[in-house]
Amino acid sequence: MSVRQRSIVGVLSLICALLMWGDVAAQTRPEIGLSIDEPRAYGHVVGDRVQRALHLQLPPGFGLERASLPRSGEQSYWLDLAAVDIRTAQASGGAVSVRLDYQLFYAPLQATRRELPGLDLVAVNTGGKRITRSVPAFVFTMSPILELDPDARFGDAENDLLLADAVPMRPAVAGPRWATFAGLTIALSALLIWAWAAGYLSARARGPFAKAWLSLRRQRRAPAAAQALRTVHRAFDETAGQAVFADDLDAFIAAHPVFADLVDDIATFFDFSRRYFFAATQPADCDHGELLAGLERLVRRCRKRELNA
Repeated sequence: MSVRQRSIVGVLSLICALLMWGDVAAQTRPEIGLSIDEPRAYGHVVGDRVQRALHLQLPPGFGLERASLPRSGEQSYWLDLAAVDIRTAQASGGAVSVRLDYQLFYAPLQATRRELPGLDLVAVNTGGKRITRSVPAFVFTMSPILELDPDARFGDAENDLLLADAVPMRPAVAGPRWATFAGLTIALSALLIWAWAAGYLSARARGPFAKAWLSLRRQRRAPAAAQALRTVHRAFDETAGQAVFADDLDAFIAAHPVFADLVDDIATFFDFSRRYFFAATQPADCDHGELLAGLERLVRRCRKRELNA
């Protein structure tokens, strides 16, 4: 290889090395990640508070330099920085959120463009290395509070007024309203059908044994054998239209055959009642709780026959 060829190869190698070194340096250069939550860009008037939220992602080992943030106070004759709030900050590296809370002190005579100033944020590591990230200015529109020419028409060449505020759209509620009404109607209809099928809405649901069953349920709190027995006797008397005794049981069943399959249980009830009220001593097996439960079973079965009569 000649000297000239070797020189050319050497120069090309040097150029490649410099390019590769530049790429490596660019890849290893730390940067500050930035995203901004901006306010709306229109419709602001004098006295409004305008906030910018800066979300920073600092490289490992770097911390935000507080001096690079603007100081609260008057920024110009029309703008005041009310507060600088560092929401979440870490001593070295990580995420930092900064909120800049501005207030407007300017009443334009017509819609005017204004801008919140940009700034340069600086991060520093322990070795003193500094990196910078620029935050652009934010441009927005301020509007007058009162219109100067109430006779002007929008669209005229001389008219500087803004469009009127848009009328908010009313949400469509007819569909959900009808769906709710239909659901309630179906639920109420089902409840009424069930109540009718169970006999609660018919005249028979207010029969003697239905009332006796409700009365016995209320007596659970303070069970009294004599009162419970009289309640059941009253149901038989009201059903027959006269006083019913044990000797009248055959005539009662003949007049009301719907109770025929319960004749043995009814006879046991009358026998127990006669011994309870007219014997010299109470029956030995008279437990008030069990007595009330047995009477409820008898009355409940009689009530079912009463509904089917």
